[in-house]
Amino acid sequence: MASPPLLLLLLLLLLLFLLLLLLPLLLQHSSVDYRPYYYNQTLDHFNYAPQSYSMFRQRYLVSQRHWGGSGSPILAYLGAEQPIDKDLRAIGFLDDNGPVLDSLSVFIELKYPHIAIGVLASSVSILYFDNITPQNGYYSVVTKDFKQVSESCYQTRKDSWTEIDKIALQLDGFSVLSKKFQTCRKLENSDELRDALDTMYSHAAQYNNPPVTMMCHAIDQHSSLEKYPHSDIIGRIAAGVVSYYGNNTCFVNQIGVPTQTSTQTSIGWRWQTCSEMVMPIEKGLNDTMFPPSPFYLKKSARDVKSVLSKFGSNIIFSNGLRDQYSSGRILKDLSPSTVAVTTHNGAVF
Repeated sequence: MASPPLLLLLLLLLLLFLLLLLLPLLLQHSSVDYRPYYYNQTLDHFNYAPQSYSMFRQRYLVSQRHWGGSGSPILAYLGAEQPIDKDLRAIGFLDDNGPVLDSLSVFIELKYPHIAIGVLASSVSILYFDNITPQNGYYSVVTKDFKQVSESCYQTRKDSWTEIDKIALQLDGFSVLSKKFQTCRKLENSDELRDALDTMYSHAAQYNNPPVTMMCHAIDQHSSLEKYPHSDIIGRIAAGVVSYYGNNTCFVNQIGVPTQTSTQTSIGWRWQTCSEMVMPIEKGLNDTMFPPSPFYLKKSARDVKSVLSKFGSNIIFSNGLRDQYSSGRILKDLSPSTVAVTTHNGAVF
């Protein structure tokens, strides 16, 4: 009978042999089935300033794996609001999309119907403009997502803003909040914490990652352990933060982690929503679980629905109703060829 070390060696040799047999097959299935190309693109097609005529090399990918050849339709996929490399690692090729670029796909179909046969417009907030969608729609959906999971979780979040402000006004208030929320560095003002919580709740509602249910479970579980009912609102919120971030050593203002002010996507998003596609998102007085924050810019808006009903064709608007941007999207059929598909418990997709 072979000794244990010899058996282990034989087992390793067997695994190596099997790996060598399967390696060609693995390489075949994991090989990249698309090729990168570059196009000399004009910087800005809609601005006649001299710098707008500058050129840049726009990268795009082409896959012919499922293409039928000359005369067959071409699927144009407009990305997911981030660089191609990150797209491929996160969602693969032609597996998902982004609401901003999908909005462009709708207008491409309207402007060039002779080229675009049809459009699948997933998570497109083209109705989120003044006098079309209620300005508190975004945060109303976030609130609804949390309230549907747990009434006590919703109420805790709603009450927490006053509690945060109350502690922040104390002499050592920022130290207390920093300790409670295990911040990576001491808070300099309460807005730093409030903004982080706002982003956290919105992200959980929109992407369901981590699920809202997980955050609410942590809050409600902490509440059940309190000696006196409603005695530790901040502790409950902090428990939700821990469930959101997982096993991190610190939370909220992590050093070295990309923030809302540093990523390419966030910078581009802020520029677009303040220039090309202004979305008047506000928090009304006592109509969400967030503190009030009005939107001041007043702008007129065209009737997008009317335009789509008259000129749109072969457009599918797909939306998850748990995504807060769904409040500004097409949720009902506009015509026999411009239709809406919704998923009641779906997030952004």
